[in-house]
Amino acid sequence: MDTAKTILNAIGQRHELNSAANTFEFELGGLGVPLNNENDYQLVATALDGLQAKGLIKHKIERTGTLYESFKCKITIADKDRFSNFY
Repeated sequence: MDTAKTILNAIGQRHELNSAANTFEFELGGLGVPLNNENDYQLVATALDGLQAKGLIKHKIERTGTLYESFKCKITIADKDRFSNFY
């Protein structure tokens, strides 16, 4: 499964738990994509940028710790109808 689809599945599962919510916070590793090295981080960031460019989501990544390079990602579903159809 490609990275963008994995991320969409993670967002979709969180959305199914609370369909009224539009915004979700994830640890970057909680999006279902292994983060073992810098290339993995780049794959996730690129996939998030691609989903944002398609108008499905908006996202913001911020570093939350320096010891283990922890990152938090805030994701907002930009268009629920398009997201539902794409998901």
